[in-house]
Amino acid sequence: MKNILIVEDNQLIIDFYKIILKRAGYNPIILEDSDKVLKLLATEKVSLIIMDINLSNCYLSGEKIDGIKFSNHIKHDKRFYHIPLIIVSAYTPDILEGRVDNNYKPDCFLTKPILDFNILINKINQLVLN
Repeated sequence: MKNILIVEDNQLIIDFYKIILKRAGYNPIILEDSDKVLKLLATEKVSLIIMDINLSNCYLSGEKIDGIKFSNHIKHDKRFYHIPLIIVSAYTPDILEGRVDNNYKPDCFLTKPILDFNILINKINQLVLN
């Protein structure tokens, strides 16, 4: 079973991901703490990352960061840049303008609410199989 790392702090959305991803045959791993995320990425095989933008309890080197900054950090790390990363947010994709390096941008941006979970699963399947 392939591990999907979800960086999210909203319990309702976490429950949604758990149900949908387990039904699709994936193992969802839910974390918000950046240190735990980076440790997991360094020690476990992760097939894909789903990242929220608004993270209430995410810090990197003592600085409070959002999902965009954290995604940039992950994508710039040579150990992890190959892991597909989906940003799922209530914001529109233009929030990324000027905040991400085009060479290290997320592989996909999906807008919340996700009304059709098949779109999410199809995108995950596409990215995980490539």
